Amino acid sequence: MDIGNAIYNILNTDSAVSAVVNNRIYPLYEPQQANLPCITYQQIEPTPTKIKNGVSPLDEYVVQINSTAMNYTAARDLADKVRTALDFKSGIFSGIQVQFISYQGGTSTWYNGERLEGAAMIMSDYLFRVIVN
Repeated sequence: MDIGNAIYNILNTDSAVSAVVNNRIYPLYEPQQANLPCITYQQIEPTPTKIKNGVSPLDEYVVQINSTAMNYTAARDLADKVRTALDFKSGIFSGIQVQFISYQGGTSTWYNGERLEGAAMIMSDYLFRVIVN
C-alpha cells in the first residue's frame, strides 16, 4: 500500500500548511527547480501486525516528512504546521483508512550548495497506523 496519497491529501487540504507551500508537496525529493518552501516525504516499508493465521489487519509505517525553507525560522514554522496537521489525525484519506498518526521526533540540517545555499530542512518522523482492507 502506498500511503503517499493520504499524506499529500492531509497536508494539501490543511489551510495552514497549504498557505505556506501551496501544492509543493513531493514524494522523496523536491524537483530540481522547485520553489521553497516545500515539503518532501518518504515512507518506510510497513511493519505488519503479527496475527496467528492471516494477513495483517494493521500496518505501521514510519514516514519522514521534510520541511524545507530558505532559513531555519521559516523551516521550523512549516514543520510546526505539518505537525499540527498530522499529529493524532485519523480518518479515511484518499481511500486509505488511517487509525492514527503520531509524531516520533526529528532533527534539522541545512543545504550547502549553489541553488539552495543556507536553506534549512527540518526532518520529522511520524508513525502511521493504517487499517489494511
